[in-house]
Amino acid sequence: MTDVYVARTDILKDPHIFQVFYESAPVFRKEKIDRLQNAEKKRTSLGAWVLLAHALRQTGSGCDNLCFSFTKSGKPYLAKFPHIHFSLSHSADVVLCAVSESEVGCDVEQVRSVDLKLANRFFSPREQVQIKAQPTTESKEKMFFRLWTLKESYIKATGQTLSALPDFSIIFEDDKIYARQHLAQNKEFYFKEFSLNDGNCYACCAERDDFSELKIVNFEDM
Repeated sequence: MTDVYVARTDILKDPHIFQVFYESAPVFRKEKIDRLQNAEKKRTSLGAWVLLAHALRQTGSGCDNLCFSFTKSGKPYLAKFPHIHFSLSHSADVVLCAVSESEVGCDVEQVRSVDLKLANRFFSPREQVQIKAQPTTESKEKMFFRLWTLKESYIKATGQTLSALPDFSIIFEDDKIYARQHLAQNKEFYFKEFSLNDGNCYACCAERDDFSELKIVNFEDM
């Protein structure tokens, strides 16, 4: 099962609540937060850890003394729990986390005004056509971020870097979504999109086609 969790970090704007969660974080996460200069980035970093810790508790593995290692592409993994895979993403005041028994990637993006010429740099020709085919600027921007979240979730799941974004196409066909890569992957990956009608696009990609519904976590209830 691939479980997907989402939470808002607004509550961390309260200095007292921020400090309570900060004190519960491990040393390495505190050090990372301390290095950040921007208050919003500090909340995001802390919120991502709180959500990940919550998700890992749901697996029964606990979250004490976790040792994180990194692949050559910079993807983090749990050295002591190689059977547990996870992915984190954030956008503004929203953090997203996916936990799975297989390779997994997730992404959230706030739909906003964007220079659509960026599609020429990061998207395949087929995807550029999909964006241009939309009837309005608003729908073009929505398609841009829909494709972006799906593409980024895929490169996270496959362990690639952002430089790989133009090297594959997201295909919508018969109510299914799949990736067609110029250099074929040896594994098959599946996609799931979520909607909270909150102005964000949510996507998850995994080797398993057994996604949970989007699980909303309220930090104030923790």
